[in-house]
Amino acid sequence: VVEQGKTIEEETADKFITWGWKYNKNNVPFGVIKTVQKKLYKQEEKIDKIIIVNANIPDNSKSYDERQRFYKNFGMVCEFLKKIDKKNYIKVIFRLHHADYKNNKFFTDNIQKISKKITIDYGTKSIFTLINSNNLLIFTYFSSGFLELLSMNKICFIFFDLHKKTYVKKFYKYFIQLKNKLFFYDPNLFANFINLLFENKKFYKNNLDDLDVKNFKTNYANYMSSIKSLDKIL
Repeated sequence: VVEQGKTIEEETADKFITWGWKYNKNNVPFGVIKTVQKKLYKQEEKIDKIIIVNANIPDNSKSYDERQRFYKNFGMVCEFLKKIDKKNYIKVIFRLHHADYKNNKFFTDNIQKISKKITIDYGTKSIFTLINSNNLLIFTYFSSGFLELLSMNKICFIFFDLHKKTYVKKFYKYFIQLKNKLFFYDPNLFANFINLLFENKKFYKNNLDDLDVKNFKTNYANYMSSIKSLDKIL
């Protein structure tokens, strides 16, 4: 995002290691260090669970109303949930951000109005304890977890309103190509897409083979099989 650019760390570093991009002369495209030597996920054979990863309610620390954006987006997430096949509610886990413990009742009340079959996870454990090859992940905000999982060939999705001015232009150019592939904001379109995934698992493979997805992964979610190459850089 724009506000994270040109940090003192990046501007004063001789070499600044990135997850794949190169915006400045000292940037060294490397990969997602957090997933070094982790096993790649296998192709999904079925969908056991849908894990929806929710953002925390933000503080208003920007020139725009972050909370207004958050509540608007949460409303759209609820609309999406209302439109997925009701027989799949038993498979849905709605994961709250651990920092939102004071707002648990707000989220629980709103989600259980849709269906009491939806499981609420309060984010007390690492998300990786919930993930296996047959779980489908949906982030309701742009999360580094999305990039980490994508680097390990775990197809996941983002459902949120993309505000162009929030992001670096070069990033936006790649990310916008994922619209209606890996990121959505139309609740009807996304619900239909998810319902189709339950019927046709080939959708996953189509996404992994998509050229725009491959380009995005190379530049922002590059997988590292070994840390040896880091020794050469250092």
